[in-house]
Amino acid sequence: MQTVEQREAVPPVAAAIQPLSAWLFFRRNLARTAPVALVIVLSVVLIGTVVTIIRSIDLTVLTVYGYNRYFLVAVPRNGNTVDPVAEMTIRAEPLSHEIYRISVCFTNIHTIFGKFPFVLFGLTQEEMPKMLRLTRMRLV
Repeated sequence: MQTVEQREAVPPVAAAIQPLSAWLFFRRNLARTAPVALVIVLSVVLIGTVVTIIRSIDLTVLTVYGYNRYFLVAVPRNGNTVDPVAEMTIRAEPLSHEIYRISVCFTNIHTIFGKFPFVLFGLTQEEMPKMLRLTRMRLV
């Protein structure tokens, strides 16, 4: 059992100041270290932002044009209907299972990168559930 005098005689280990400590230097030279620390923090945030935007590019492309993995769209250039020869070629293709007559609308969406082309497809009520199953999507 230690007495009060014996406990006070031994200094605690944590009370010793380490003169080469980085934290001690930062506390004593706050006017010099604060701007450097701020620049480092801003650099890390900006690099993280750029990396996030770059990684989102492929997701954006897959989201907007991902339907091309599931179906093909034949849109006439100068008319309302597909040329009969082209339609027969499409029907003769062994991978074509069903053909839908749809309305197509092209529009531009304003994003942080500028105008982004976007395609809207108009289907009948009977064709919509089939297309949702085909593309593995759901209505929200």
